[in-house]
Order: sequence, then C-alpha cells, then structure tokens
Amino acid sequence: MDDNLVVLDEIPFAPNVADFLKVAGIPGDSELAEAATGLFEWAVPQTRPKALHRISFINERKNDFVAVDKAVFSSRALAENLKDVERVFAFVATCGNELEEVAYDADPFMGPFWLDSFKALALQSAVAALQADLRKRYGLEKFAGMNPGSADEDVWPIEQQRSLFALCGDVEDLIGVVLTDSYLMLPTKTVSGIYFETESTFVSCQLCTRELCPSRRAKYTGQV
Repeated sequence: MDDNLVVLDEIPFAPNVADFLKVAGIPGDSELAEAATGLFEWAVPQTRPKALHRISFINERKNDFVAVDKAVFSSRALAENLKDVERVFAFVATCGNELEEVAYDADPFMGPFWLDSFKALALQSAVAALQADLRKRYGLEKFAGMNPGSADEDVWPIEQQRSLFALCGDVEDLIGVVLTDSYLMLPTKTVSGIYFETESTFVSCQLCTRELCPSRRAKYTGQV
C-alpha cells in the first residue's frame, strides 16, 4: 500500500442514546423515544465508522489551480488557501456502509430520518478520529479544510471529487465508499476534502451564499 496513505478502519464507536435522541430531535420522554431507542440499540453494534487520509505535496500552483502530487484541482479559493502551504492531507471519512446492506423495521415515516441521524453520529466519530490521527501523526496544531462541492458551485466544483478520490487510492476497497457518476458519495453520510495547516479559521461556509443551510458553521463573507 502507498506509504503516504493511512486507513482508519477500527475507530471506536460508543454513542450515547441521549445524544442520538437530541440529534434526531426526539424528547427523551416522548412516545417516539422508545421506538427510536430500539433502532439505536440495533444499529450500534453493526456500525463501523471509517476514514483514510493521504499526505501529499504541492508541485505547482497559480491563482486558479493547484497541482497536488498526481492531481490537478481548479479552484481559485483552494489556490488562495494553499498559497503558503507545501503539504496537504486528502481525506475521506464515512459512517460506514454496514447499515446500507441491512434493514430495520422501524416507524415507516420517521425511521429513515432516525437512521440518517444515527449515521450522522457515526460520521462525527469518523471525522474526530481522522483529525486526532493527523494531529498525532504529523504534529498538526491548527488546520482547516475544503470540500469539493461545498459552498457555491464555482468555489471548488464537485466534479473534482474524481481527482480527489484518485489521489486517495481505491477508496471503495479501503473503506467502502462509492463515488457515483454524479459525483455523490455513498453512504450519504460521508465527507471528503483536503486539510491544510493554517493559522486562520477558514471554513467553506464563508464562501456559500445559501442562507438557510442546516450545516452552516460560519457566516458568508465571500472571502478566503
């Protein structure tokens, strides 16, 4: 395997049912809590969050593209963020594909939403483990990230997922994540991108004009 590639496929996952109910928006004393807790208890032992990351080095950059090892990314925002950086960390993190292959007889209306909320918890564990490993392995203190398709469509086009996955190796074989022909990732609770060392607090939300995005983590500024 590529010496620069690290796979994390034994990530501890011991979520708290109270956290799950909170994410799913279910009061602990409601009638729905018992049914949702049943789904939670069924899903926990089957779920294996996973992640991978690969250290890469910048070969060339201009104001609208960056060449990272064997991949070329066209993005003015990415080029600006990486103008003083020599190494980056391509990554993919996922809730795991185990729950894609089984079914649970839950509430027919709320069950899919509950399961989606549960997968979000698993993804959080995968991202936390990924970031902790980067800090420990490379001594990173402060870093930020960008994701293809995040923010407005011209910030870093989602089509460049293909180049990012090529940089990361056989992602499907390594951690079970499939990149579709429309550049979406399966399982849906999966995130990919590039981390880079920085003293700033940049997040892609700063370049996104979608006001009501439920995942927004920062106000729109229009600036890197």
